[in-house]
Amino acid sequence: FGEVIYVPSNNLRFSYFGGLTSERNLRVFAAALGRLLKERPELTTVLKVHQYGGDMDKVSQESFKQLPETILVPHGRLEADPVTGKSGRQCVLEEMRQTDVLILMHGEGDICQLYFPSKIYEYLWALRPILIFSPVPNHWDDILDSNTHYVVDQSDSIAVDKTLRRLLKDWEDGKLLDQPISQAHSVETAVDLLIKGSMPRSQ
Repeated sequence: FGEVIYVPSNNLRFSYFGGLTSERNLRVFAAALGRLLKERPELTTVLKVHQYGGDMDKVSQESFKQLPETILVPHGRLEADPVTGKSGRQCVLEEMRQTDVLILMHGEGDICQLYFPSKIYEYLWALRPILIFSPVPNHWDDILDSNTHYVVDQSDSIAVDKTLRRLLKDWEDGKLLDQPISQAHSVETAVDLLIKGSMPRSQ
C-alpha cells in the first residue's frame, strides 16, 4: 500500500473493488441507500459509492438509476499511471487504503457456505472497515470483529438498514478508524491443526 494513509473527509466514501454479475451485484446496497436517503435527504451530497473494476452489471446499473446521479462514481479498471510510474495494481491498493468503507458482496445461493471471496484478504490488509452483504453472515465470525466491521444478512432489509444507520453514526462520530488485522489462527496453530487432522486416529 506504499505510504498511503487514510484521511477522513466531508464525504462518506464507500468503495467496491472487483467484478459484478447478476449473482454478485450491488442491488441490495443501492436499495438500502435509497431508503436511507428518504429518511435523511441531506445525505445526497455526502454519500459516494466508488466502483472499481470492469463494467457494472445491468442489475447494479438499474439499481443506481433510482438514486441521485452524484452518488455513484464509476472508475472502471485502473491501469498503470504513466505520470507516477505506479502499476494499476498499486493504484488499486492505494485507493483501498483511502476509502472510508470497503464493500464486499458475498454472492447468492448455497455455494456461499463453501467459500470466502478472495477479495476479503486484500481488504483485511487495507485495514479499513468492511461492510459485507452475505447470505450466511455467521460464516464470518472467526475472521472479522463485528464490533469494528459490518456483516449483514443481505436478505433481511431491516437488518441492512439498521447496519447502515450504525455505520453512518460511526462515521459521524469519527469512529471509522484503521482496523488491526485479526487472525483466527497463527501460522503455527494452523499448521498444527492441519497435521493433527491428517494423522490416523490411532496416533
